[in-house]
Amino acid sequence: MPQPDRILLVVSILEGRNFPSQPSSQLTVDAKFDGEILTTDPVDFTSTPDINQELAWELDKKTFQQHKLQRSVIKCNAYTTTSSGQRESLGYFMIDIRPLNTTQKIRWHHLLQTKYPKLKSEFSICAYIEDDQSTRSASATLKTSKTPSTTGVSSASSASRSKYLQPVLLEDKGYYQLGADVSSAEIFGLSITIRSAKNLIHTTNTKQKTICDRKSFKIDYTHLNQNNCIL
Repeated sequence: MPQPDRILLVVSILEGRNFPSQPSSQLTVDAKFDGEILTTDPVDFTSTPDINQELAWELDKKTFQQHKLQRSVIKCNAYTTTSSGQRESLGYFMIDIRPLNTTQKIRWHHLLQTKYPKLKSEFSICAYIEDDQSTRSASATLKTSKTPSTTGVSSASSASRSKYLQPVLLEDKGYYQLGADVSSAEIFGLSITIRSAKNLIHTTNTKQKTICDRKSFKIDYTHLNQNNCIL
């Protein structure tokens, strides 16, 4: 969560489409704003690259308003890197920060000056703002009612992002929520199966071995800060 009078400017780079598939190459996206460049982790360069990563800048609200008045943009450059280390530009797209607010909306951005103009390659982007007030409001909503890997986060904001992504147990819904409550959120099921347990007798001392049987053991594990027991 950002500090009072400060915001996080977040760019979620979700996926791409209409790209040429190059299995031997990796794809990265550089995003430049306010003189700082953040970069995604490399992903496989397929026709529909799955990036699902966030880049974020932390700045004070006054500076952000000045950027709006100056019509500042976030310039994102896409690159491929071959197995030999050769880097090549695929093109770029621009994100206008003036309409951005705390609402998370996904939009497709076409690559400009791309070497594959006929393919009309584009990226799915969700750009928005997080501030202290909106984050607190979201936390209150989560308590009464009821998500991409984060990478390239500006050093000043990495701790803030990790706090915001703490799991929240929604008992009335029967699941945990990570991140903001948005309509595009996905639900995943996690199944833990313990098929067998061997040599448990060796975990007890000599006196206990004579009275240990199958019913004497239980397995405890912790997941998302919740303790669970399997008899």
